[in-house]
Amino acid sequence: MNYGYANLLDTYKTLVMNSRSNAVTEYQNYGFNSYATIGGANYGASSSGLYLLSGDDDAGTNIGWSLKTGQMDDKSPYLKRLPEVVLGLRSNGPVRVIIHCDDETSYSYTLPALNIDTIRQLRVQPGRGLRSRYYAVELQGIENSTIELDSLQVNMSKTSRRIG
Repeated sequence: MNYGYANLLDTYKTLVMNSRSNAVTEYQNYGFNSYATIGGANYGASSSGLYLLSGDDDAGTNIGWSLKTGQMDDKSPYLKRLPEVVLGLRSNGPVRVIIHCDDETSYSYTLPALNIDTIRQLRVQPGRGLRSRYYAVELQGIENSTIELDSLQVNMSKTSRRIG
């Protein structure tokens, strides 16, 4: 089988860990074998050369982004309702918020474009019937939007029904 560079590029994954918070960021389709910061600019290197990692697009193609938390259960074996998710952010476009439940079900909500210079607190209120032990929250950029996330608060309320 002949696996060309294009196929190999699709399998690249770069993991970066913040040594202060232990948070891990995953970058996909970065076909580089090493990275460097030179004079405050970030570069990626591959067998075909050295590339400056900057700009708002990738050769004219929008760069998609997403962020997903791990599953949270508020340290309780009970089912929980999720009355709200509160986000402190600044954005230049719409943002999709996806609530993932432990039963592989997810619900999507769209925050409108803000186009403001200050961080705002926005609230997502999922449907009233939502009950799960575990929740994960995912944020996705829409239409090449960017955000600066200051806070993410997942407010769960415990029910009287215990699981397992």
